[in-house]
Amino acid sequence: MSNVVLYRLTNGDELIADEVSVPLAADVIVISDAVALVYHQTDKGVSVGFAPFMPQSDGNIKLNKSDISATSKPNEQVLKEYNRIFSKIEIVPAGTIIT
Repeated sequence: MSNVVLYRLTNGDELIADEVSVPLAADVIVISDAVALVYHQTDKGVSVGFAPFMPQSDGNIKLNKSDISATSKPNEQVLKEYNRIFSKIEIVPAGTIIT
């Protein structure tokens, strides 16, 4: 089961990621599928989008606990979009299933 968490970093950046583990004796949090939240003004108000976070990394990311100023559960709308993007379900193209 995934544990999707919002992180506010001390530099002001906000991330959303799947929290893989929080080792008790370590000063890091291990995350995967991390994206940065990007805010922009629209005619209807402020909207949020996702941007890649460390897109050249290979595997999990170790985030220093000292670089985190706050954590929270994402709201339902943000969580739904995050899960849509990182869904592990593969859609089979039409016409490839033989009955």
